Amino acid sequence: MLSASARYDEYARAPDRFALLDQVIVDLRRCLLVVPSNEAEGLAMVLSRLGAAICMRWQAEGGERLAEGIDLLTRASEGPFSNPEERRIALSNLGAVLLEAKSRALGTAAVCAAIEIGGSAVKDPAAEENLGHNQLALFEDSGDTTALLESLRRFENAVKGTPADGADRARRLCGQATAISRCRQVLGERYDRVHAVALMRSALAMTPTRHPDEPMMFDRLSSLLLAEFRERPELASIEEAAALSARAVDESTGFAERSAFQINRIGVLLAWAKHIDSPEVLDLADEVSEHVLQALPLDHALTSDALHARGIVEVLKRCPERAVDHFKAAARVPASPLRRIAVARKAAAMAGESGMWRLAADVLAHAVALLPALASRGLVRFDQERLLASYHGLAREACAYAVQTGDVIGGLLALERGRGVLFKQVHDDQVDMEPLRRVRPDLAARYDDCRAVLALPPSDDSLARDRIHAAADEMDRILDEARSVPGLERVFAPLGSDELREAAVEGPVVVVNVASLRTDALIITVDGVEVVPLPQASAPIAQEQFRAFIRASGDGGSCPSESLAWLWDAIVKPVLERLGIEPHSDDGPWRRVWWSPTGPLVFFPLHAAEKNADSVLDRVMSSYTATVADLVRTRRRSAVPPGEARLVVVAAPEVPGAKTLKRVADELAAIRAHVGKPQTELYGDQATRAAVLEALTGHERAHLACHAAQNVRMPTAGCLVLTDHEESPLTVRDIARLNLTSAEFAYLSACATGRGGIALTEEAVHLASAFQVAGYRHVVATLWPIWDAVAPVFAEAVYKAIAEGGVDAVARAVHETARLLRGKKHPPIVWAAHFHMGP
Repeated sequence: MLSASARYDEYARAPDRFALLDQVIVDLRRCLLVVPSNEAEGLAMVLSRLGAAICMRWQAEGGERLAEGIDLLTRASEGPFSNPEERRIALSNLGAVLLEAKSRALGTAAVCAAIEIGGSAVKDPAAEENLGHNQLALFEDSGDTTALLESLRRFENAVKGTPADGADRARRLCGQATAISRCRQVLGERYDRVHAVALMRSALAMTPTRHPDEPMMFDRLSSLLLAEFRERPELASIEEAAALSARAVDESTGFAERSAFQINRIGVLLAWAKHIDSPEVLDLADEVSEHVLQALPLDHALTSDALHARGIVEVLKRCPERAVDHFKAAARVPASPLRRIAVARKAAAMAGESGMWRLAADVLAHAVALLPALASRGLVRFDQERLLASYHGLAREACAYAVQTGDVIGGLLALERGRGVLFKQVHDDQVDMEPLRRVRPDLAARYDDCRAVLALPPSDDSLARDRIHAAADEMDRILDEARSVPGLERVFAPLGSDELREAAVEGPVVVVNVASLRTDALIITVDGVEVVPLPQASAPIAQEQFRAFIRASGDGGSCPSESLAWLWDAIVKPVLERLGIEPHSDDGPWRRVWWSPTGPLVFFPLHAAEKNADSVLDRVMSSYTATVADLVRTRRRSAVPPGEARLVVVAAPEVPGAKTLKRVADELAAIRAHVGKPQTELYGDQATRAAVLEALTGHERAHLACHAAQNVRMPTAGCLVLTDHEESPLTVRDIARLNLTSAEFAYLSACATGRGGIALTEEAVHLASAFQVAGYRHVVATLWPIWDAVAPVFAEAVYKAIAEGGVDAVARAVHETARLLRGKKHPPIVWAAHFHMGP
């Protein structure tokens, strides 16, 4: 056994590391046969070294040995060790191998297991280094920036704990430099790129020539120089990066290591080829990618990178059809959602440019289906929103390409699947589990366990975060399994084609899809779905109109008549003409339309579109829905029996840092005049976050007269401005998670409660939608800051309508009040801000 261990250690340090590998494995297998059964610690040591050696063999040549190596290391890690160092080695070996397994098995589960195991190891520089690599891998796999920052911290600890002349210092500096570089790319300029490159050069300088780590040092410095070149394209940087990447590949010894270095080399060569317009360098990149594809199994994550690279080569060679083939193949390789969505989007773009509409639609539908996994429940909300924003518009493009092929239903369903991803998670968490509990109590119990973990507050503890990632993955698997249970297929599934008509039982639903390919109104009726092309609302025109409108309407400015005229000509008039809706006659009931805009149109008052004597207000009664599925859900909710609805009024007219709302008392007087004294009033200092949350859970109706704050970059952080908003804001996320089963009506008498994030328009994340997700069937909200004097006018009309006809009369009250104020010659900024959401 001592001989085998010595050879193992010799192998780990040998420049020509693979010459001794087979003999080491043979010797360790013999040791297994002679270790006495009662020598548990000795057996564990042999298992640990044999498992590590077998995994090294896999790294060198691939093959099917990885599973055996992991099994041996797992058994070793469970054994008794009197020496803490031996236990650390066993745990760290298993963690490192699970990390390596991640590149084949994919998903964050293996990485989280590696982190948890590494976290159990004795804390020393080596363990900190391993945890740094594991956390960095978790970030690359999931997009978790908390893991990225933890990775940097671990590498910094490892460097601090290593002597200046320590043998491992160079490798740990390399890890620190890599983490800094990735932080800069994702989190911005506060992370110093120059410092990262300097650390990496220091690491390379202290690595002896022909040391086993030298190829890795070449590769990492090349990667950092490539990142530097992308920020500041200077020929010297990319030429040095190319030379270093070539040395890394030429001097690497193992197949896994060489493949990873070749992938980086391809990226360097492509950047160099584009910069100097060199066909020769481009051919070299193509040649390297072909070598990688020949060496790797189809299910390896690096295979996706290699296919992606070949696709880019074909793009640069102006061969779009071959590029699409490579991108499609890359999107099918088991890899992280982030990677698969990226290559799918490129494949679709190339297919679209070549007129291959069906192919583009299919590829994008596949990518859209991955968006929920991209915004995993295991991520903090900042990362969820950041990642979804990076694929802003993906669902709209998928819809447009499908419509282009004539598949209108498929396009609409793809759009629905890619919208409201964050709030769809909340809906899934609120689903009644009793039907599942009756037929599959085991699944329901697992679901409850996962939900309990995911409900834990954010933590700085890396192991706690890793368990949250694991619970998120497990919950996705549970929901997938639940969808296959007979009778429950639709309980957890996204909106299906058979449910579209349900949304339109009271009137047409008009989804306005804005995409680079085309803009259309998709009109859902009980008879099916119709398409109305809207060429005057193309994506460039809509974006230009959006910029002008936001400049004018911000801070209670104006609602330009030019914007309303464009809405009429470009969108509303063609839709109403197709529906055959004429101006309303006084003796007939109002026809209703539910608008569901996308992209930049979510900021516009479609219900206020008008030009000269033509106006939406004179033809239909408008309501809104964030998604078609949301409207279906609100229609399915039971109304509260008359006389049983309890009302809470929240009024915060004076709060720190905001101007006084002088007409709040008039609003409250209007409410009392029509529906009597509210069951609960929270006024002034009583209107705290805790008090409001408690009151919302105990009342079916809520009126909130206060300020509101929007966060256009992180819309779930938007909040109601209550008395204690500076210390304890009541946010969009807080409200959406309430799960109020008997909620009926919420009136948000505050500024811009229906305005969400600019980069997350498909999510429709704002206060109004949060109240609807929480359970309220009807919501009245505003699109921009409202005038104090207008608030009591709308409140009086709404509560008068409720007193006379119940909450189902709210939409008509909002509509008629807007017409009344318009008739008194008030400008649109006064009468067009309020809108209704609900059935």
